[in-house]
Amino acid sequence: EKDVDAAVRGSLLHDALERFVTEYSQDMPSNAAQILQGLARETFENYSDDEALWRFMWPRFERISYWYEKQEHDWREKARPLKTEIEGRMDLQSVGGRFMLSARADRLDQFIGAGAAVIDYKSGGQFSQRAMKAGELPQLPLEGLILAAGGFNGVKPTPVQSFGYWVMNGGGEGGKVVQIDAGAQEIMN
Repeated sequence: EKDVDAAVRGSLLHDALERFVTEYSQDMPSNAAQILQGLARETFENYSDDEALWRFMWPRFERISYWYEKQEHDWREKARPLKTEIEGRMDLQSVGGRFMLSARADRLDQFIGAGAAVIDYKSGGQFSQRAMKAGELPQLPLEGLILAAGGFNGVKPTPVQSFGYWVMNGGGEGGKVVQIDAGAQEIMN
């Protein structure tokens, strides 16, 4: 019997989104919500014996899929997916010696024109611009450092212009974006 906790729900969400973005990296289909739901159903089949998942998670995922369709459509007017679920690393020198910084980015996008965005999908939690600017949420700035240094395999060094948490918990409209555009470079320093 499989317990469906927050980690499992997050993994299911990540899997469906990764498959969608990989398959539709260039053009957004007009029925993106339905396609995303189909991909999620395939992923959820591994948990088909868990009625609680279907009763609790599926209505939330439907709201997420419609929110995501609109968010992705609007977002792609200025950026395109570059890589999803990609590992990166870079060597750093500190007072205590050398160490390796490594990360797995949910998504890196290339802005039309120049620069990149580092995006992290979240299925819950509290995220704010204030916490990002204060260094309390270091994940995205650290991934930005790796990207700027060319530490993601197959991705050239790219200046980071935006950090974003796409929080999709299925409540309300389905999701929200907590994003920093202005000052992204300063946060990495």
